Amino acid sequence: MMKGLVVATLCNDSEYIMDGDKSTVRGNPTEGALIVAAAKAGLNQSEMLTSGGYSIVEKFPFDSSRKMASVIVKGPEGNHFLAIKGAPDVILRNAAGFMVDGTSVEHTTAASDGNLALATSPSAEIVANYEAAIENFAQDALRTLAVGFKELTEADLERDFEELEKDITVLGLYGIMDPPRPEVRDAIESCYQAGVRTVMITGDHALTAAAIARDIGIIRSEKDLVVTGAELDEMDDDKLRQICPEVAVFARVTPEHKLRIVQAQQFNNEVAAMTGDGVNDAPALRRADIGVAMGITGTSVAKDSGDLILLDDNFSTIVKAVRQGRQIFDNLRKFIRQALTANVGEVSVILFAFLMMGPEAILPLTPLMILWINLVSDGLPALALGVEPEEKDLMERKPRKRNESFFSDHLGTRILTRGLALGGMSYMAFNWALTNGFSANYAQTMAFAMLVFAQLWHLFDSRTFTSLYRRNPFTNPYLLGAVAVSAILSLGVIYTGLGQLIFNTEALAAGHLFGVIMAASLPTLVMSAVKEATKTKWV
Repeated sequence: MMKGLVVATLCNDSEYIMDGDKSTVRGNPTEGALIVAAAKAGLNQSEMLTSGGYSIVEKFPFDSSRKMASVIVKGPEGNHFLAIKGAPDVILRNAAGFMVDGTSVEHTTAASDGNLALATSPSAEIVANYEAAIENFAQDALRTLAVGFKELTEADLERDFEELEKDITVLGLYGIMDPPRPEVRDAIESCYQAGVRTVMITGDHALTAAAIARDIGIIRSEKDLVVTGAELDEMDDDKLRQICPEVAVFARVTPEHKLRIVQAQQFNNEVAAMTGDGVNDAPALRRADIGVAMGITGTSVAKDSGDLILLDDNFSTIVKAVRQGRQIFDNLRKFIRQALTANVGEVSVILFAFLMMGPEAILPLTPLMILWINLVSDGLPALALGVEPEEKDLMERKPRKRNESFFSDHLGTRILTRGLALGGMSYMAFNWALTNGFSANYAQTMAFAMLVFAQLWHLFDSRTFTSLYRRNPFTNPYLLGAVAVSAILSLGVIYTGLGQLIFNTEALAAGHLFGVIMAASLPTLVMSAVKEATKTKWV
């Protein structure tokens, strides 16, 4: 046991730090667990390398394709040996023997036939015990690591690491608890409700990965498949594309497998977001629609290849980003809806005038009035839609399709119908004033006021994709403030001398102003009521 801890301590990039009575670990959590176990047994890496007589000659870092890491160590007696740790199944495949109670047991050929039922030699029984322990650890969602060593000669020091990492003497097996962060379960549930399929791609043992995936909600039914890297190697691309929608976990995979998985998802017309941290993850990160590189553990190559860098390496942050992205997109659509509806209203009121009054029609709005509406009564409140709080069903909607139009779900139709209704009400106010003997300036002021307040009323319906009757009007104080400022400034254009001079407006009678404000609400209130009652989306 102690020799296994010595190997686990020397073949380790984590750092055990003592600060008075407090201890911390800096580095990979899995390696940190090993170095803490060694520290509890009285082994300290820094002391072993400074005063213990050990020295590291060469390091061969962990590689996800070979699934192991090793170091050449010079011992206190001047001897050299290879300290190695890695995936238990890989270590066992390269085993030449086992250390049992201080005695070396040779790994005989009989133990390598793969049939545990026929195991007759001591080493075969040891392999059977190891594999049973690996399965038990995996079913308990423990990460498994095996450690071993190999005595080296002077000639071995010149050999390639691929040759050195064979014929290993296995020292032991460790089961390491690496529980998911508490918020991960809720984050994955949010993804599921939002129609985002979460797939685990890991180098862990298949049973370990499956146990964790069930615990956190990635595997939700017996139909969800667990596929290993060895099985992927046996599949052609067509088969992978066929099963990809049903796979919840890919275990014991290599970076090359990651790239194939991304390509298969994209072939199935899915938007693939891939996380990664290693150099070999770069092709998959670059190929994915959204490559997310780890900010803490990620290499510079991974960060350069990704589209986003996750600064806290926390999956729940990705879900928060999805939520934020959906809200931004929603608010952008709301802003565009309000702005274009206002523009349709401005154009249509003039169009109605020419259609109803002929070529000699009086313009219902002057150019300066149109400019004021665009900049103040429309532009300022519409900006407040950019900070509109998220809607209740934000993370319950299914993702948009790749080819879905920005104006989908009848948004373009609603812009047109609401804009025509606003323009129609403005023309009716203009025509009513002319018909009742008021001056052209007074009629234009009526049309101006009608369009301004109609747009302000419409803002409250633009806040939601349902209807204003389902949205609390007081949840966006910025919008309320913008509406108030816009209304006051527009009334200043009508009732101040400077405004009348510049815009050729006339002061409206109080009764007329009140009537305009009330009539301006009709297009929004009536059409929203029709939409609410009939569930029709185009009004």
